[in-house]
Amino acid sequence: MSPVQERWGELCASRDVASYWADQLLGLLRTAWSDPRPGNYVHGTAVCLSSLLAAGRHGELLDVLAPQRFSFWPDRKSGVQALLSDGRVDDALAYAEASRGLNQPDAAIDAACETILLDVGRAEEAFEKYALTANGSSTGLATFRGIVRKYPGHDPRQILLDLATSSGDPGRWFARRRMPAFWISLFNLLKRADLIRARSAARRAAFSRRMQQPRGWLRNERLARHSLGLGIVGAITIS
Repeated sequence: MSPVQERWGELCASRDVASYWADQLLGLLRTAWSDPRPGNYVHGTAVCLSSLLAAGRHGELLDVLAPQRFSFWPDRKSGVQALLSDGRVDDALAYAEASRGLNQPDAAIDAACETILLDVGRAEEAFEKYALTANGSSTGLATFRGIVRKYPGHDPRQILLDLATSSGDPGRWFARRRMPAFWISLFNLLKRADLIRARSAARRAAFSRRMQQPRGWLRNERLARHSLGLGIVGAITIS
């Protein structure tokens, strides 16, 4: 789907022009989506939906989306935006959640819901429901840093533990270069009874790092282990 088509309504620059473009395609779109036979497609669907949104014709936008046989997030996110424009935040969240289905992008839906909650000041709810699934990145470190920046009021150590416990692969979050401050949290993590499997990941990561660091690093690791035994946990710093 072309980004130009998705933002066609904005490019129209006025409600009258956007409404004109919506009228050119609306009848065809209604006919196609009301047809019980599957497989109908209208070239210009995004143009029509974007134009309806820009023209303020939110009721018509939601009505035309209603007969869709299967949820399709690129179309339904226009319905989410229409509900938000009317101030119906909870309805918009419910509409987005109802958009889940076969081959639909759960991460994108999570990100949209997270953004909605953050925009209205419901940060705790956003973190609880969507933070860990909406901010995935190419590496564990990038994911962790992205969440920390987005939620400055949350303890970075707890965010790290939440990521590790939810991923099923705790070692992934620590076996990285240039992350010495994370090791104290890793050893603390290993003390949790429900993460016994993380021990082998820690050993592999420790061995790999030991091969790449000066001999003095080994003394620091032993000091970290000793500190944990005394109940001393250092703070994580984000570089």
